[in-house]
Amino acid sequence: MCQGELSRGATKFSELGAGAVLSPNSQRAMQLIDPRIFEGFQRRAAFGVDPPDENGIFPWMTMTKGQSLDIGEPVMQWNHEIRGSTIHRAHFLDELAELIEPNHAHFGKSVTKISENGDDNPIILNFKDGTTAEADLVIELVPDHGTTLGWSIWEMPPAPTYYKGRVAIMGDAAHASTSYQDAGAGQTIEDSLVMERLLGKYFDPEREKVHALDTVETTHLIFQAFGTVRRHRSQKFQTTSSETGRILTGAEPGVSMKAADMSKRMDGRQDWMWNYDQEMQVKDAMLIFEEVEWSRARNAANSSA
Repeated sequence: MCQGELSRGATKFSELGAGAVLSPNSQRAMQLIDPRIFEGFQRRAAFGVDPPDENGIFPWMTMTKGQSLDIGEPVMQWNHEIRGSTIHRAHFLDELAELIEPNHAHFGKSVTKISENGDDNPIILNFKDGTTAEADLVIELVPDHGTTLGWSIWEMPPAPTYYKGRVAIMGDAAHASTSYQDAGAGQTIEDSLVMERLLGKYFDPEREKVHALDTVETTHLIFQAFGTVRRHRSQKFQTTSSETGRILTGAEPGVSMKAADMSKRMDGRQDWMWNYDQEMQVKDAMLIFEEVEWSRARNAANSSA
């Protein structure tokens, strides 16, 4: 059975933090992970006051040119059937903290070293305070400066993999991006949906009774399936966010500072981000896991025949 422990470098869930725009795709992911997460989000979020149009579509993000000669001309108008909203990160964290069992959240625990000494031994985590902990698998979500990743992230190049052995990365640790598309937090929530479903299904005690994979093999397959379905989409967010920044600041080759030119390049950029079948992504990840699992079982049966 898989039991999680949360370790944070901070000494508590603090009130520090900035605002976040959690887009339609991230709101759907919250509901799929646990409806209580979305309920907490709705309690603390600030929603747009503009009414929907005749088709029930709300304005999300509007941008106009702020410089002459075409000052005031539209550059971008993003709309969606889900009402636009923002939330203070600390307020959202407060809501999430209510769902965590206190004895599974550990504060003042900055990881300085992760040691994996063979499949037969637990992973050892060394913390800055001199203590250690053991784990069957480790998932790094938010890198601490000077610890696991070792440097501040400004514009992160695409990672070649999201796991090594029994240690995986996701969220900002895997695909930190610029903020021009307001999508980084949403990608972390999408990551969480896929990882939660994989861990929940394949470490289910009843399933483990009838399938031959041990904990290490299951971990490797979960991380492989997660990386396969998440890397392309999350890294596309990275590259398109940087491109969006270049377009809006006049640094993108072939795009002028004219509002009409920028608008043409910005039109529809949110469609693939917001209108995405997240349940299908989960199914794809499970299919990858089970295809490899079945192949290994077949090979084992053939070798023993």
